[in-house]
Amino acid sequence: MLKVPSASVTKPTPKPTILDLPLNRKDFPPDFFFGTVGLPMKFKQANQNDKIGIVLVHFWMVPYSDSPADVSAAERPTDFLFGWFLEPINTGEYPQSMQDLVGPRLPRFYKEQSELLKGSYDFLGILPTDGEFPPKNPSYNNDARVIQTSVSDDSNLPIEKARKDEERKASLRDHLKYLVAAMKEGVDVKGFFVWILLDNFEWNVGFTLRFGMNYVDFNNGLKRYPKESAPWFKNFLKAD
Repeated sequence: MLKVPSASVTKPTPKPTILDLPLNRKDFPPDFFFGTVGLPMKFKQANQNDKIGIVLVHFWMVPYSDSPADVSAAERPTDFLFGWFLEPINTGEYPQSMQDLVGPRLPRFYKEQSELLKGSYDFLGILPTDGEFPPKNPSYNNDARVIQTSVSDDSNLPIEKARKDEERKASLRDHLKYLVAAMKEGVDVKGFFVWILLDNFEWNVGFTLRFGMNYVDFNNGLKRYPKESAPWFKNFLKAD
């Protein structure tokens, strides 16, 4: 039987995503501030040119589906966990969903308080912990942001394995790529901090998780050993 060669099919080249793009320090403005939480910083005092801001933890909620009920369900915890603090310093009031659901149990601002709160910050710091990034809320699009990010390790890992923190390096790299993309879309970002310089006593988990870019041996005189993410971030900052 004569075999007819099958026609070759050329598959279209997939469009590169944000994560496929190269990353370089030059993607950020020259005055963009990088740092790690725990880095000693000096602040000027009694200087009218100083900036005042607030840092908020953000749990970004992703709707289970596009249905109005699911979208509303995702917006409510965002309002209660994030908007609770951010909405008053933007509009002088708590989010409308909080007012509707909490009712008279929610304290009200006096008019004088509301006016003092509105626009009372120069920059907004965001500590994103999960979900989509950055938050797409039209009420806050023009605010200057300082971003902080983190990845944790199990404290029971042996030091040799704990120092090979590939997940932290990947998280930093991907996070910065999305940050560049957001800035190109007009989001005004002024700085980026990594949580954290050293392993520490962490909020409600104590020493059970390690967030540092440097391993701290709590059982041996607090000796410090850089994890692989530390020289990666250092080299990124030094890159031409």
